[in-house]
Amino acid sequence: MFLKNMFGAFLLVFALATTGIAFPIEPQPKESAVEKAIRIEPLGQLAQLADLIAVPFMYLISGTLKEEPQKTHFWNNRQLKSGEVRYLSTEGMVHCKGISGTTSAWPIFHIPILGGWRDYVVLAPTEYTADWYVGWTGKGFTFTGVSRVSIHDAVRMLIGHSDVSFFGVRADGAQINIRMVGAGRIGEGGPFAKKPLL
Repeated sequence: MFLKNMFGAFLLVFALATTGIAFPIEPQPKESAVEKAIRIEPLGQLAQLADLIAVPFMYLISGTLKEEPQKTHFWNNRQLKSGEVRYLSTEGMVHCKGISGTTSAWPIFHIPILGGWRDYVVLAPTEYTADWYVGWTGKGFTFTGVSRVSIHDAVRMLIGHSDVSFFGVRADGAQINIRMVGAGRIGEGGPFAKKPLL
């Protein structure tokens, strides 16, 4: 009954989010010739509430209670505009090869118990010590997004069927250098099991 009620609440917040009511985006300031940065929109209270409500469901689909569940939700991410992408440098990114045989079917690829992605890399800044954000891009910047979830040190990022490059961004939007500090699979524990999974 508890999971049923939590799942119902999750669906309600999901419905509000898809209407655009729950998470309005404030108008963006005009780009300055001096400021060359990616704009990060911090998570609002409703987005944080949606994350909290989703936790039991995310534990369920991960198949384990011993690891931090995914926060890979559409309201936590946003696609970068072409004007922001051009400021990205491939230097300081972490480049990962896709894993053959993994599914690309949505939403199955985000449901490990149904055969979704399990492999991940662990990323951390090379020198930067304050909170940061992680982003991703495909070959030739075919798709580029950034998570709005603030990271304190290291983060786990899932690897799917396509090659992907990850980058780091400070709170002010400036890119930082990151490195790979580990790897693992959902359900197998390890030293990074409690790090955020995005």
